[in-house]
Amino acid sequence: FNIDPNLENNIQKIIKTYLNDDYTIYSITGHFKDKWVGAEEHWHQDYSYNMLTHNGNPYDFYRIFIAIDDHTDSNGSMMFMEGSHKENHLEYNSMLSIHSHEKKRTDTKILDKVYKKYNIKNYNLNKGDCILFNSLILHSSHSNQTPLSRKAIQIQLIKKNTQKYSNDIINKHKKDRKNFEIQSLENIIKNKNN
Repeated sequence: FNIDPNLENNIQKIIKTYLNDDYTIYSITGHFKDKWVGAEEHWHQDYSYNMLTHNGNPYDFYRIFIAIDDHTDSNGSMMFMEGSHKENHLEYNSMLSIHSHEKKRTDTKILDKVYKKYNIKNYNLNKGDCILFNSLILHSSHSNQTPLSRKAIQIQLIKKNTQKYSNDIINKHKKDRKNFEIQSLENIIKNKNN
C-alpha cells in the first residue's frame, strides 16, 4: 500500500525513537465513531487479534493511534487501564458486537480485578495527537452520543521477522469468526421466535 511520505516519515521517527527501529508497518486502518451513533468498543487486548495472523509474543506488536479530530470524554475518547499490560494475556470471551462482528472482550471478572490495581484513564486527544501502545494494555472506548464525529487512524506495527501464519491458517481463523457471527445471529433469531 502507498501512504503519504510525510506520514510515513513521522511513523518511522516514532519507530526509531521508541521501538529501536525494530518494527515495520503491517496495516493502516481508519476508525470512525460517527456523530450521534458511533458504537462503543468493549475492553480488550489487541494481542487476542494479533494471534489470528501471526505467531509472535505480545511485545512483537504495537499500535499507533492518531486522532484526526478532537477526542473527548463525550465523543468516545480512548480509555486505558495503565499498567495492565503487566498482567500478560488475559482470558477473553467471544461476543457479537453491535455491528454483528465477533469481538474478543476481556472477561468481566478479570476486569474487576485488574481495575482495582490500575484504574481507568481517559485519553482525550487534540487533532493530530497520537498514542503508542503495546498489544497487552487493556483499552476501550464508549459510544459517541454527540454531534461531533470521532475519527482516527490506527497503524499496526509488527516486529521485523515475526512469523506470519500461512494463508490457510489465517483463512481458517476468518472462517471461524464468520461462523461464530452466523451462529450468534441464528441464536438471536431463534430466541426471539420462542
